[in-house]
Formats: sequence, C-alpha cells, structure tokens
Amino acid sequence: MSQKNAGATEALGHWVASTSGQWRPGDLVAAGQLLIDTIACIASGGSLRQTAKVLKPYQGRGPARIVGTPHTASNEAAALVMGTWGHWEELDEMHYGAGLHAAVGTVPALLAICQGRNATSRDLLDALIVGVEVNTQIGIAMGLAHVNKGWHSTESIGIFGATAACARLLRLSPEACVNALALAASMAAGPKGQFGTEAKPFHAGVAAQGAVNAVYLAQAGLQASSTILEKKDGFGELYGGAQPPDWTIIDLPADGASTAISGSGLAIKWHANCGSTHRAVDAVHDLLLEHDFSVDMVTRVETFVGMTNTVNLKYPDPNTPKEAQFSMNWAVARALRGSHQQLTPDDFTEQALADAPTRALARLVSMTLLEDWEAERMTNRLAHKVVIHLTDGRSFARDMLWPRGTLGLNALTHEELNSKIMSCMALAPDGTLAAAKAILANPNGSADELMAALSYEPKGRA
Repeated sequence: MSQKNAGATEALGHWVASTSGQWRPGDLVAAGQLLIDTIACIASGGSLRQTAKVLKPYQGRGPARIVGTPHTASNEAAALVMGTWGHWEELDEMHYGAGLHAAVGTVPALLAICQGRNATSRDLLDALIVGVEVNTQIGIAMGLAHVNKGWHSTESIGIFGATAACARLLRLSPEACVNALALAASMAAGPKGQFGTEAKPFHAGVAAQGAVNAVYLAQAGLQASSTILEKKDGFGELYGGAQPPDWTIIDLPADGASTAISGSGLAIKWHANCGSTHRAVDAVHDLLLEHDFSVDMVTRVETFVGMTNTVNLKYPDPNTPKEAQFSMNWAVARALRGSHQQLTPDDFTEQALADAPTRALARLVSMTLLEDWEAERMTNRLAHKVVIHLTDGRSFARDMLWPRGTLGLNALTHEELNSKIMSCMALAPDGTLAAAKAILANPNGSADELMAALSYEPKGRA
C-alpha cells in the first residue's frame, strides 16, 4: 500500500515494516546515547528500596531478565518494571519534538522482548529509531492540545512508539504492524492527575507493557481497526483537545533521510525532575554565574512559561518528594541554593524538603503564563523567561529556549554524559557499564549478552 494514499494508522504501520533501516550516522549515534542513558535510568530507579514493590508481584514468573536485578519475570512484566523504574527519578530523556519521554516506554519494551531471539545491538538501535519516529509523528499530529487537556503523552502516545519499535524488532508484516498499533490504541491512557504520585512513573511502565501485549496479540492474529487513529470515535477524536489532531502532517522519512531521533529536540536530561522546569532552572544557573549576588539578596523570582508547563507543575508548596519533582517553586529554590549546576535526586528527598531556608525561598517564586502562549506549537517552541529581583534594587532576566542536554542545541559534554551514566549505575558491579558499552558499540553485539551483563544484584543489596 502506498503510504501517500494511506490513512495515518496504515501509513505508520507500513512504514514501520518497510523502511530500509539505512540510517544516517548521526541518528545511530543519538540512538546509542539514548539507549545507554535509558538503561542507566532503569538501573538507578531499580536500585532504590522503594521501587522493589514494582517488581514484587511479578518476580520469578517468567524468563525475562530485568536491568539492575538478578530476578526475572514474564516479558510483559519485565517491560512494566523497567519502564516504571526508568521514569522513577525523572532523569530519563525528553523529546521536545514529540512532547513526551520518547524512550522510557520504548527501551524497556525492547529489552524485554529481545531476549532469546538472537537480536543484535544494531537491531536494538534500528528499532529504537523507528519507535522514536512514530512517537514524534503522532505527537506532532496530536499537538499541544492533547497534553494541555491533561493526557500524559509518555503513556498515551508513547505506547505507539514502543509498539512500533517492538513490531520492528520482531519483523512483523506490514499488516501485523498496522494491527499492533491499532491494538495499542485500546491501551493508551495516562491522566496527568497522577503527576506528583508514584503512578506517574508507572505510566511509562504501562506503555512498555502495553506495547509487548500489542505485538504478541498482533502476532497471534487478534484484529483491530486499521483506521483507529484517524476515524470517528478513534484515538485522535477522543484524545484530542481544543485543537483537533492534524493527520495530514504525517511525513515519514524516506530511506537515508534524517529522522526525529536527531532532528527535532531530543534532550538527555540533566536535572532529576519534570522537564517543564528545566529552562527556568538553567536560566537561574546562568544568572548566578554571570552576576555577583548571593541567594539571601533575592526578594522575588518570576518565571514565565507555556500552558503545558502550568498543567504539569501542580505543586507550588510540595509535601512529598514526588510532588517536589513537579514544582517550579521548589526547582528554582533548589537551583538558587545549590552549589552546582544540576538538580540531582538528592534535591527531591524528605531530607531536602525539610530544609527551612529552601522552603522560604520557594515562597518567593511565581509562575506566570506567557502572554503569547497560544502561539506555541510542537514545532514552534516559546522561550521561558526568569527574572530575579534583589534587595539592592537590581533585577536580572534571562530567556531560555533549549534546556541543557538538548542534542545539537545545548548538548551535554561527553564528560557530563558519562558522569550522569556512571552516577546512575554507581551500584552496578565493577565492569558492568564497560561491558554494556562494549556490546552496544559492536553492531553485531548480542542483546542476550547485554541483558546478562545488566542482570545483577546492586552493591549493598545482597
């Protein structure tokens, strides 16, 4: 079937099956960074004692290895666990072209189903590029109206990219790929009302688990609507917001063309909280470096953001670590009081929340909707603005369009990226990270050997 003459669901499914995989070197590099970064986030989230409850109901009930633990589960449950762990600390990437975390559902699903299939590192990268592309195409078509309505697109849209990646890895037929995407639509959800709770990272796990279910059921022949994205009472109509989705802008890359993984705002996250705060946090750090003032001189901090960010950041006065991850007030206060240019998981703990000076500073922070917020689109980002007012009458302002970590625009240095990954995998046995990198660097590296290397008991947990 010609993609040009197909509806959105069929066009995407046929592209997943038929695209040649002749990716540009930059796309493969970005995919490699994204894969190892997501693996590191899974390992870090899984090393926390409070996340053991995610594995507990499924432990030992299947053969699939799980990153950061010696335990196994079914393929579906392994995807759920790794997706939830990978999103737990909010360190996983953000794709601004898609308006979602494009890998934290996709990578866990791939790692869960690649085992025992003679899959290679190149197979994983190929499938990841395909999954990110599908996420981005659907995210742009749905637009900001979808996320502003209150849908957490890491699950509601991310399940489609994860399904596409799994279908690609399993080499499903074009018809089966279409059917897998259609089945995924019946498992798409994710209300933003869960932000600030442990159910928010669970959304990424559900996207990964749903993808595995979708491809297995498609393989078995379970049928769904081949026009579910674009039809009446379909995904687009039901999940759309004030602006209806525009499926005519689906524009899948031809062989050899650049893809979304390196071309539209993928960011390897630097801060351990909601990405809606990151432009403001980076602006604060820049102002601290450029101007001579101390934190006790601050009388007021104004932040100006888009509509999506006001929807995401629900907690001006957070009471729990999870709420603090979705608070502009808390993020700016910690940035002002921090001794380094990064918010880490230590900034979002019960101990950190008990810090009275940070609490007082957070009350001086305001968040205001940008006057031209209605002009913002997925493909037309608006800069966020921070204004810091001081006791001596001075004020300093900074606009920030791309946060730290955005590939090609404000990327982390090689040293910073390595530092983040090493920190996330600090509890892995010596040599684990080096072994994983060596396998991934070899296009013919074994996915089974990769998962064997990543299956371990964290240091101090034996």
